[in-house]
Amino acid sequence: MLKVRPYGGRKRKDTPETLALLQRCLEQGMTRRGACALAGISEVTFRSWMAEKHEFLTLVQRAEAKFEQDMVAGIRREPKGKAWLLERRLRRDWQPPKLDVQVDVHAPLPVRFIDYKDGIDASPAEAGSGEDRPASSQEKVAGGG
Repeated sequence: MLKVRPYGGRKRKDTPETLALLQRCLEQGMTRRGACALAGISEVTFRSWMAEKHEFLTLVQRAEAKFEQDMVAGIRREPKGKAWLLERRLRRDWQPPKLDVQVDVHAPLPVRFIDYKDGIDASPAEAGSGEDRPASSQEKVAGGG
């Protein structure tokens, strides 16, 4: 026997149970996509609720803020894991800044030759002349040993 709905149409998806499940999932740090899958709604539905229902928007923002609060509180107990999760889950606020390093591969590199045995620090020009190096160092380099 068919049950006739008094108002007609299909069953509502925004039930208190669905909203509570979404809230729990987001508080635990699940992605919105994962929370939607567990709650049985599409991401399109989730986004439309966010745009149309201010109460739902507030619920989502508070749940995600609760997750962040729990992670920050737990950093003292497990700093690497919690920080890693924050960096990946909340990139905009927690990801370390990216460094832009530019290297000119054609630029000459300064080279210093250090004779650790004798404690002599020589520039490349001085090291090539061999005038200020002791004979023992020169013999080792030239003789190979």
